[in-house]
Amino acid sequence: MSWTTAILSQAVSSLFIRRNEMTHPYIHAESSARKFSGIPEDYIKIHSWFDETKYSHSHFTHRALRHHSEGIFWAEEIFGQTITNSVGKKIPTRYIGEQHVMEDCGGRIPNISDWLLRINPEPWMSRGTTFKSENEVLSILSKRDLRND
Repeated sequence: MSWTTAILSQAVSSLFIRRNEMTHPYIHAESSARKFSGIPEDYIKIHSWFDETKYSHSHFTHRALRHHSEGIFWAEEIFGQTITNSVGKKIPTRYIGEQHVMEDCGGRIPNISDWLLRINPEPWMSRGTTFKSENEVLSILSKRDLRND
C-alpha cells in the first residue's frame, strides 16, 4: 500500500469514527465538558434524557421524539434554565440541548415537523373510532342478554 493510500484510508476511517461516535450519552457529556468546562458527570443527566427513547426504539429514528427545537425547550422545563457545573459555572440547559441535537442531527436543529412530515402514513394512523359511553355499552349488553334468553 502506498503512503497516499494509507493516509487517505486513515482520513476516511477518522471521518467515519467521528461521524458515528455520538452514540452514547456519555460521549455527548464528554463533549459538553470540553465545550462548557467541568466534568462529563455534570451533563450526563441531560444527555441521557435526550437518548432515553432508545430504550423502546433502538434505531436512529428514536430521535424524532426529543431531538428537535421543541425537545430542547422541553429539557429546559425538566432540568431548569441553567445547571451549575462542578467548577461553579452556570450553563444554560438550552445550550447543552442544542449541542446534543446538533451533534446527532448533522449540525442542525430540526423542528418537530421536520421529523413528523417524514413519517410514511399507514391506514391505521388516520382511522378514527368512536367510543361508547358506559351507559350505551350497558344498554347494548342488556339488549343482547334479552335476545339470548
